[in-house]
Amino acid sequence: MNQSEPPGKRRIIFVLGMHRSGTSLTTNVLSELGVALSDDLMPATHENARGYFESQTISFLQDRILAAFGIAWDTPMSMRALPPEWWKSPSIAPLRAQIVAFVNAELDKHPLWGFKDPRTMRMLPMWDTIIPELNAEPTYLLVTRHPNEVAGSLHARGKLDPVIAELLWLEHNVDTLLACRERIAAIVDYQEWMNRPLEQGRYMIDRAGIPYSGTDEELTALLARVVAPELRHHAPSNAFHLPFTGPLYDALLRRDLAAALSLADLFNISRTLTSAVAVPMYRKLAELTKVANQRGARIAELEAQIKTSQPVPSASIAEPKL
Repeated sequence: MNQSEPPGKRRIIFVLGMHRSGTSLTTNVLSELGVALSDDLMPATHENARGYFESQTISFLQDRILAAFGIAWDTPMSMRALPPEWWKSPSIAPLRAQIVAFVNAELDKHPLWGFKDPRTMRMLPMWDTIIPELNAEPTYLLVTRHPNEVAGSLHARGKLDPVIAELLWLEHNVDTLLACRERIAAIVDYQEWMNRPLEQGRYMIDRAGIPYSGTDEELTALLARVVAPELRHHAPSNAFHLPFTGPLYDALLRRDLAAALSLADLFNISRTLTSAVAVPMYRKLAELTKVANQRGARIAELEAQIKTSQPVPSASIAEPKL
């Protein structure tokens, strides 16, 4: 059902999420709910057979902005952070101007317009200066997915190191939380589209102010068309490489924004203090965490054996020889 915004009101739905986190699926749902997307969407591939629902123009321009500072999307900011007030740099002014022109044209056609590009999670300070120029109101959706599933998908696609993949998951989510803070309208989890699609759909519609008035039956049918059976995944392991990952994902899964923001602030302090030795430090933390997990598992195994073992009769215990 496609319903337009009131005359004169321009709104941008930001679908924010780490690569391989379900942003394509969420953006597809938004499109079905009546949120307009651009016409230059990235074509489907064998990795995303249903499509990416991602503007090629915005993706290309934001990729070039990162490249202008010697950064790729898979470079942790702990290794090479963007410079202070990077969005004011004359070197990216032409790229920024192209983004403004592109989005302005889209909003002229569709007052309720949305887009996704995982790079946006790191570009939000620039977007904060762009939005007033567009005379638009932003709505921020944070899409998350279990970090191990993200890391596994990135490893399968490009053999990305699991520790780096987990660090990227942390940094992308932290960057979004720090930039948006309480302005995040909704936290959408990938697996909830499989487990409770109607509940999550209603939650997103309500929190994001999507003008959809369909019944529960109509919404259920809509989601059934979008959430394909092949998108379902089994529950991954909760053994993480890095200490912040589990608590942050748990807070996001509970939609506890206050807890997530506190963890983001703590992680950012840690990242700032250790940026010079970040990757070696995170690798060491990963090794220590792995050892601790192995020891914990072994202790649990031994305790289980003790509980199930039969006591040894006293008569069978030989007297020590003197």
